[in-house]
Amino acid sequence: MTGNRTSLKEVKEKKNSSLKVELGDSSKYEVKGVGEAAFRLDSGKPVKMIDVLLVPGLKKNLLSISALEDQGFNVAFIKGKVLAWHENSSMEKATVIGIREGGLYKLKGKTEKALLHNEVSTSELWHRRLAHLHYRALPILSKMVTGLLELQEQNEGVCKGCALGKNSRKKFPNSNNRAEGILDIIHSDVCGKMSTPAIGNFLYYATFIDDYSRKTWIYMLKHKDEVFDKFVEFKASVENLSGRKIKVLRMDNGGEYTSNEFKNFCKGEGIKRELTTPYTPQQNGIAERKNRSIVEAAKAKIHDQNLPMNLWAEVSRTALYVHVPTDKRSKWDPSGKKGTFVGYSETSKGFRIYISGQRKIEISRDVTFDEETAFKKSKESHSDEDREE
Repeated sequence: MTGNRTSLKEVKEKKNSSLKVELGDSSKYEVKGVGEAAFRLDSGKPVKMIDVLLVPGLKKNLLSISALEDQGFNVAFIKGKVLAWHENSSMEKATVIGIREGGLYKLKGKTEKALLHNEVSTSELWHRRLAHLHYRALPILSKMVTGLLELQEQNEGVCKGCALGKNSRKKFPNSNNRAEGILDIIHSDVCGKMSTPAIGNFLYYATFIDDYSRKTWIYMLKHKDEVFDKFVEFKASVENLSGRKIKVLRMDNGGEYTSNEFKNFCKGEGIKRELTTPYTPQQNGIAERKNRSIVEAAKAKIHDQNLPMNLWAEVSRTALYVHVPTDKRSKWDPSGKKGTFVGYSETSKGFRIYISGQRKIEISRDVTFDEETAFKKSKESHSDEDREE
């Protein structure tokens, strides 16, 4: 049995199965399917295993001696070695399949990579489409959104992107108080300095969050002292579009918020400034949690697809092909080129596409998404790392 689906081929799903595997520590894992696995012993001899159980959550592959016997093999444990031979043969022709390490016997060899299965789990696919949304939220979301497929709370083991991008120590406390209208309270924070400059040489970003609606605006920064200019820009935009005025600006005690220029501007505009006490970011919990969610989603996408770190400012994971307009190519040039979807344009109805070979962002509405390739790339990368461990 194995917890790694990519080690199997010809997997037959077991939906609503009551079959569970109980381990020595009394933990129980549900069997999600049955497939075949190929294994090559250190001696070079190939071994084909059938009826291998798929048990998501299982951290180590386990080989059942009774299952070997049911397949017509004799097994013997002699002087720290595991010998196996077919019942129609003799012990003299036995093959060493494992050795003792400590108190356990370990199969000696390597799993041969299985052909990637064609079926892509709907829940796994939408988990990645929705920026690695928690699996428990998928069935809830499918009931809230019209036209969305019915999604189940299920996953194929640990998501590589989430494991590398969402590990955290503790949560920030929630507040039950909420503004009564839009722009009554705006939360703001700056995230950075990033270790890798983004395209455009950005090293920080500033967020402005409306307390009432929780709508969030993000502005990329090259330097922290640009926050004031971005706030002035943000204020003019949202007040013009909403017809309302910002009443309270809640932020931390960082120097980018406490300059005389910032103070005098807020005073002149009648905006109340609320600052956190030093070294207590929890008091600005909404902005801190939003920053954490943004960073976690970005890291999950980057690690899931092994994207370059300089895409942290506008990152996603979907591989696609961008249509090349006829006025930018000759008759026999390709009409498309490969890129990575990294977001949506704020100034036109189009997608933002990263062209890795040219190291630039293009905006286009003529795109073909290839999500299955991206999904397989994530699973294949995860499988390679498991074998290295």
